[in-house]
Amino acid sequence: MHEGIHAEIHRYVSRFESGVDPNNRERLFQLYAFYKGWADYKYDGNFNWKNEAHHYYMVENYVNKIARAVRELDKNKHHLSHYMAYGWEGLREAGYTAKRLTETQDNQNYDLQSIVESSTQICN
Repeated sequence: MHEGIHAEIHRYVSRFESGVDPNNRERLFQLYAFYKGWADYKYDGNFNWKNEAHHYYMVENYVNKIARAVRELDKNKHHLSHYMAYGWEGLREAGYTAKRLTETQDNQNYDLQSIVESSTQICN
């Protein structure tokens, strides 16, 4: 899902501007923010255009959605909090949980995830 969000950002921008390199994430996000109305112009110097902008966007918009999607796949067996670690998965590896969660919260997410994994039959 994480990489799919990057692809969705590229798809959105491509509707307005063709030929944008999907691997140039800084430029891609500049255009995305511009077309979403977040930046006054494509090179707004007051907007954070670093590559990490994609991940901040995911933190703000997709952590809960990913957790809800995984919960639905698991037939809503547990409270949403048990699935939050799935929403943080790629972001955790990139260091974003440390910027947004306490160590206790992060550990709690993974403790709850282990309950899901121990109670769910894995498909082959």
